Amino acid sequence: VAFGGYDCSNYSNIMDYVTIGSTGNATDFGDLSDGRGFLGAASDGSRGVIAGGKIQDQQDAATSLIDYITISAPGNATYFGDLFQARSRVLSTLQQVADSILGVLFMKTARNVEMFNLLGTRLQFNTGPPAIK
Repeated sequence: VAFGGYDCSNYSNIMDYVTIGSTGNATDFGDLSDGRGFLGAASDGSRGVIAGGKIQDQQDAATSLIDYITISAPGNATYFGDLFQARSRVLSTLQQVADSILGVLFMKTARNVEMFNLLGTRLQFNTGPPAIK
């Protein structure tokens, strides 16, 4: 699923997907809750989360918004919660920690890491990356 973006004048809320096993154009998946770009995402193959980014406003500000999607069911993104701090250019990865799948979102450095279970529980680490198995 590809989502969001910036076309030099507006941030997009469009989400599209492609089916790898076939040829053709992308298909509409749904919409993000707000148009934004420079965002991060992680997925476990069943559920995806889209976090942070820049939004269209007078200051081109960062947002703390987190949306989620269900990969197997095209449709609009659903509000998941908020990052502890508004961020853009979010780097993200998925990691298994203590037998739970967690989405891990970083900024440009690993000094402020937010982790959350894709089902909803969040932990925050402000001093550096957590020990990951």
